[in-house]
Amino acid sequence: DREKLKDWLKNSNHNSAVISWKLDGLTCVLTYDNGKLVQAATRGNGTEGSDITHNARFFKGIPVTIPSKEHIVVRGEALMTFSEFGRVNAETDGEYENPRNLASATIQMLDANESRKRQICFKAFELVAPEPVEDYRYDYTLGNKYCLKYQQDRLGFLEYLGFDVVDHDTCDSMDILAQSQILCDG
Repeated sequence: DREKLKDWLKNSNHNSAVISWKLDGLTCVLTYDNGKLVQAATRGNGTEGSDITHNARFFKGIPVTIPSKEHIVVRGEALMTFSEFGRVNAETDGEYENPRNLASATIQMLDANESRKRQICFKAFELVAPEPVEDYRYDYTLGNKYCLKYQQDRLGFLEYLGFDVVDHDTCDSMDILAQSQILCDG
């Protein structure tokens, strides 16, 4: 209920909120150390997932290297477009019911050369590490300083690192209904 969302934001301690799409793909967690992708894993059952690093290197929207030497952990969604679903499903005689199922099968393939033939997109939606710290700024490799306290700043930092991020917008209680409609229509 959008009116409840408006009331919640108005009565919260926050002046603004970040709204974004809820994507229907597979959640993946990426870990970077010294600027290099060292692991990509599925969420699995919430406790234990599958290591998909060998395939994730080929996903659109995932940089293999980033301009930061920090320990960085990113959560996002692995997706397949409807057009790519149609192309691959035609080649597999309609074996898959929907893009999510085909994306799931693709990202867990053992042979990265086969997985690579299918286009998987990654949309980052959360910077897991480093954690937000009150008024603390991180100085990264290129000499830029970033405040990573707020979600909008964290998504901007992910973009700076080279990730495709989920479509999002910042709004307050006065314009959240209009902004959410623009995001949906956009």
